[in-house]
Amino acid sequence: MSEIPKERMSNDALARQIMETMQESERAVNRQGKNSGTNRKKKKKRSYEAAEKKPMSAAKAVLIAFLIILMLVILLLAFLYFKGLRNAQGKFLQNTYINQINVSELTEAEAYERVKDSITLPKDIVLVKLDGSKIEIPLESVGYQDNIKATVGMYMSQQNYYTWFTHLSGRTDYNFDASFKYDNDMLIAELKRRIVNSSGKNPAKDAYIKHTGKGFEIVKEVIGDNVDESKLDSLVELVTSELAKGKYEIDLAGLDLYQRPKVVAADLEDELEHLESIDQVEISIDFDFEKAVLKGSEFKDWITYDEENALNGFTVDKDKVMQYVEGLAKKYDTYNTVRDFKTTNRGKIKMEQGEGCYGYWLYQEKMCDKLVDLIQECDSCSIDPIYYVNPYSNYVYECDSKYHTAKTDLGKTYCEVDLTAQHFWYYEDGKMKYDCDIVSGKPTEERNTPAGIYKVWLKELNKVLSGSNAAGDSWSTPCTYWNNISTFGVGLHDANWRGAFGGDIYKYDGSHGCINMPVSAAKYVYDNVPIGTPVVMYW
Repeated sequence: MSEIPKERMSNDALARQIMETMQESERAVNRQGKNSGTNRKKKKKRSYEAAEKKPMSAAKAVLIAFLIILMLVILLLAFLYFKGLRNAQGKFLQNTYINQINVSELTEAEAYERVKDSITLPKDIVLVKLDGSKIEIPLESVGYQDNIKATVGMYMSQQNYYTWFTHLSGRTDYNFDASFKYDNDMLIAELKRRIVNSSGKNPAKDAYIKHTGKGFEIVKEVIGDNVDESKLDSLVELVTSELAKGKYEIDLAGLDLYQRPKVVAADLEDELEHLESIDQVEISIDFDFEKAVLKGSEFKDWITYDEENALNGFTVDKDKVMQYVEGLAKKYDTYNTVRDFKTTNRGKIKMEQGEGCYGYWLYQEKMCDKLVDLIQECDSCSIDPIYYVNPYSNYVYECDSKYHTAKTDLGKTYCEVDLTAQHFWYYEDGKMKYDCDIVSGKPTEERNTPAGIYKVWLKELNKVLSGSNAAGDSWSTPCTYWNNISTFGVGLHDANWRGAFGGDIYKYDGSHGCINMPVSAAKYVYDNVPIGTPVVMYW
């Protein structure tokens, strides 16, 4: 017979069976635990009851009391330590000194202020100029930073608060040298602005020689207080060096910083010595019959010195020299003056200069320049006068010195031409040596021979006389002996084309202004009448 198979259990039924088995086991364990706990409580109760019945020993009580007191002391000390630690935080510990300043229990900021107040650090850099005046440069303007704050902060960082109680006795000292640093570029800029670029009150002045009422003296140079910009580096070097030494007031007088005068007193000592002998200087001017003497005692008052150009020597007042020269001209000039003249046939006459060029005429401008140069040389000397020179003919307005006296410049040797009488005479040392008839210029505006005092100043042979005038006349006439006596073409010359001389010929057949003479007469003048001989022509 076949076996009937068991019915297979589902998954859900199996799970319920397992769960029930586990719960049953847990209940059994709990029942066992309760029984064990009850038993333990009963045993413990019995132990306490037995102990209460046994008394505590005295030693054990003392030990317990000591331990309790020790615990309280430790707790108190701990309380005090942590309280002290809390109070010390952020401050300097007790008995702490910085540079002998008590900073105990001060914050970093408070300690900085107290230490800073005890240290003398200036607020300014003071520069003392040559004249004693002072320039103050605020430290803050050059990027000032001192080391006080940083140093105090460093000391604060070194505080060990956990050992604060060790500072209750004893002393902790910190010491440092106060200093500051600055921005070098800012310092240079400030020095340039305040010292170099600012004009001083007293610029440098050269030494010079001054004329006083008693003579001459040297006025010493002035260094002044204007700074030479090229010496800025020296200024910066000095200031930084002094600051490094802790010096904040710096004297600039000893520094070669200022613009120097170009001329110092020593440069002028030789010149002064020369000038001091000026009273003995004499400048002598030879006017033939006498000498005019210009003395140093007179011209020293014409001397001044240019303070700005002392090495150029002194300056002579040209206006005063010209006044002196004008005085010489007034006294010694004879050109364009009226002279007394004794004629051959008319007796004495007043002879005016006329168109003639004879006489002494001082060239005032050149004479003034010459004297200025001589005064500047400051040496005694003797010179000749400088006379005017006609720029067109090179005629010199000077006469033969042997004719020159205090009263006249004609002398006794001269040529005389009476234009009215149409006659010529030559006198030598007062004696008549030669005479002849002549023909002068036709008496018209263009051809008339002008009266005046002339001189023989140029001679030529075989000259062609040519020219023209306003009347439309022109000529080209050869002559053998040309004796020029004027600066405008009038002279004494031969006229070989004429058959007669003298009388009234000049009125209708006169020359173009010259004195026509026989060939022999013109030759005599050429050969015998010296250059410089006066020629007096009158109507």
